[in-house]
Amino acid sequence: MNTQNKLVISKPKQEKLSKSQVEFNTLNNRIRKTKEFIELDLEYFESILNTYHKMLYPKKQIFAKALFNLCKSLDLTANKLQLISQFKNLGSTIHDVFDIAFGITEPNEEEENLYNRYAEKTYKDELLIQVTMAKNMFAEMMKESTGVDIDLSEINMESAEDRAKLKEELDSKIKEAKVNRPQSASELKKELKLKQEEEIKLKSIKSIYISLVKLLHPDTEIDAIKKLEKTAIMQRVTKAYQDKDMNTLLQLELDWLSSESKNLGTLPDKQLKMYNKALAQQLRELETSRNTARFNPRFQMISAYIELPLKQAESSIFTETQASIIDEKIIKDLTIGIEMVKNKKEFSKALINVNEFVSDFKHDAMFGDDYDDDDELDDFFNNVFYESPKTKVKKKKK
Repeated sequence: MNTQNKLVISKPKQEKLSKSQVEFNTLNNRIRKTKEFIELDLEYFESILNTYHKMLYPKKQIFAKALFNLCKSLDLTANKLQLISQFKNLGSTIHDVFDIAFGITEPNEEEENLYNRYAEKTYKDELLIQVTMAKNMFAEMMKESTGVDIDLSEINMESAEDRAKLKEELDSKIKEAKVNRPQSASELKKELKLKQEEEIKLKSIKSIYISLVKLLHPDTEIDAIKKLEKTAIMQRVTKAYQDKDMNTLLQLELDWLSSESKNLGTLPDKQLKMYNKALAQQLRELETSRNTARFNPRFQMISAYIELPLKQAESSIFTETQASIIDEKIIKDLTIGIEMVKNKKEFSKALINVNEFVSDFKHDAMFGDDYDDDDELDDFFNNVFYESPKTKVKKKKK
């Protein structure tokens, strides 16, 4: 098979391409480049994610565990010296240290129980409040932007099945709202045009698909090797048809159909215009896909780096890794200091040292006053509208 063919209409130098032919070449070139950019973007994101998981992520987990151990030491020492009732701010300090750790990872049962003893609300109650707030804000946003009312009370955002059902329900209600809402003449005209373009695209895609199926169906091949080859190509054809990928179907048609039909320059102008409409729509969809790829929940933890050049992103991750190592050492030193405390005065001084350290991390707290509700809303929104690849990384807050 010749895989070097390109979707380009060319003519002898003395002949000019028609407007439709120029558009056909331009669209296919842009589609090819956009597909390449999408692949490069994803490779870039995966590269940064890989660096993050190799360098920073393990150190953050160790740092979080050190924070949990610090809280345990504060609790044990205060109980051992019978100082809990004498330090009203002890609960606040332990709460703040836990908050920083929660921004990195989830507690085990023992750590959660310790947090609950000092917090006004339990860990699970705090999480429920955040999720409820995010759901309410999301529902309000959808109401304002689409006029659609949605009930999110029974939706579990950790469930891919629930997210898929929610997206399906939203799409259905938005379409229903559009149908029931009175439309202006210009809106009706635009909707009709979009419907016609979609019909043209589907018609074009189906006609190419049928011609390829007739030629490539494995059952029509006797030779065993060619049968396997056609089976593999038919899988690509079927996927392109299911994805409504006009560009790929045209490429496969160009590669596989007879030499007479490979002459794109002989395509009738009417058919070319029909192809162009389908290609233009595919280009819009690809550009949207590229622009939204960075919001995939898979890349949430590296959102601070993906706008940076690769070397700068890797440098930032390295710098944060070193800082996390230093912070972990400080926490361990604070923990050792607390474990060596012998009286109220020493405990008071140790507690001051912990509070001074914690004050630098207030912005990272999970439940603290500086926590940004918009972050939770963004997480919620992205989890609804962007599906992660099959290879999943458990989501943690950065």
